[in-house]
Amino acid sequence: MTNKKVSVELTQEYLAEFLYQNVNLPKEELLGISKKFLDQLSKKLKTSDIESSIFSSLEDASHTQPIYVNGLKFVSLCKHHLMPYFGSVNIAVMPKNKIAGISQFNKLIETLSNSLSLQEELTKNICIRISEALDADGVFVQLKANHLCSEIKNNNNAVSEIVTTYSSGIYELDFNLRTEATLNFS
Repeated sequence: MTNKKVSVELTQEYLAEFLYQNVNLPKEELLGISKKFLDQLSKKLKTSDIESSIFSSLEDASHTQPIYVNGLKFVSLCKHHLMPYFGSVNIAVMPKNKIAGISQFNKLIETLSNSLSLQEELTKNICIRISEALDADGVFVQLKANHLCSEIKNNNNAVSEIVTTYSSGIYELDFNLRTEATLNFS
């Protein structure tokens, strides 16, 4: 048995013991719950390297007007509380020449959200990655999310939605373009 496997089994046992002290369920059931929880957490935190090919541009296609990609769903884990936050990402790209297939945006967001992060960091990382991969004149990213840590801590007074934005290039400089993008986000 490897050290990693022993470590996971010990963590499972510790988690089951913690739950046993706080809820009224049999230990065997809590061991099963602990295993499921740790399996899901492990799957969510498995990050793959973001290769340049994940965001390759389409050949023989160019466009120089804004492109809006709305409502891309995501789930990530807050690095402050280890609780999920989830929502949608809206993206505006002002291409220079290169454009990407729509599925590439989904892959990028899924890859970047599979980690412990803050919403502000995730928003910035999405924007920078798109900007660099497409050599765009500008990128504007809006991320709307609900945070379970807020719901659990303050369920009567929870903040319902947090909105973060990050812009690069022309979107950083031109308020009118950011406004236009915001109006086009569904």
